[in-house]
Amino acid sequence: MATGNLNVKNLNELLDAYHKDAAAENLDENGQHQQTSLENLLDEIVAESNNVHNRIEAIEKQIAPPTQAEVSTFDTVIGYLPFVFALLICALLGRLVYFGVKHSESLSANESRLKNLENQKLRENIDALKSQIAELTVRLETQSKLIADQQKNSSANQFPTRNNISSQPATNLSKSVAPPPPPLPAWTEFVEEYNGLKNLQGINLRNGITEFIRKYDVKGFVCENVQERLNNPNAEPKFVERQPNRCDYWLYMSKDGKIVVVPSASVTSYTDNFHNERAMSLFFKSNFVGGKSYSEILVEEPAILGSSWNIEQEGLLRLR
Repeated sequence: MATGNLNVKNLNELLDAYHKDAAAENLDENGQHQQTSLENLLDEIVAESNNVHNRIEAIEKQIAPPTQAEVSTFDTVIGYLPFVFALLICALLGRLVYFGVKHSESLSANESRLKNLENQKLRENIDALKSQIAELTVRLETQSKLIADQQKNSSANQFPTRNNISSQPATNLSKSVAPPPPPLPAWTEFVEEYNGLKNLQGINLRNGITEFIRKYDVKGFVCENVQERLNNPNAEPKFVERQPNRCDYWLYMSKDGKIVVVPSASVTSYTDNFHNERAMSLFFKSNFVGGKSYSEILVEEPAILGSSWNIEQEGLLRLR
């Protein structure tokens, strides 16, 4: 190294200057001995300087500047940095888009739930309106029938016509009165007491049913082939007698010899099964709406059967 050579040269120059000074001053033997010692010391210094020089060269080799290949590799890595940053930005944008889509889906799900709730409320309102319409229809039919019966009775007891007024005394016209109301059906008391059972609960209801069955000698029957009608709605119902407290229908023989039929008071829930498979719809008109369940059954008119057990007159039920 340049530094090591410079130190040796300086030392040599110092040694030469020393020799010249020693010759000029006629050194004695002791001075010659000191000169020898200084020369030995100088040799050691030169040797140590060479060692330092060698170490410095070794260190310089270890910290040598990067090779062309290393510089090329570093440049390549630096060249890829923009692409790495671009990929990071794309990944960040992708996450933002993902969370945006998720948020949008969440909003859509909330809107869908709100719409479903609104649709459910609308369906409930529609079902309630249907039930009210059916109930009004039943009442209208009942009123129409009563009006028709009154018209028949009034026509049978109408006043004298213009053609025969002259043949009757004038005093008879002044004594004419309105026709009496039509007599109540023979089953009226039976139906009123039946509907009264709906006001009882618990043990009072059980005792009331027992007393009602005893008082009117009520018989019970059921539709036997419910499962068959469930599989095949067109199958004809088959009825068999059962105990009055374990049946679907009550049968009562009224005072005028009519066979009167009402639902058993033990039926506490009127559903699709009772309306269809158990054949209630064959005996009664009602305000029933499919899919709904009714906990109260009121009989406005019972069903009337003929002597051959055929349905002479459908009954009317009001369900609540």
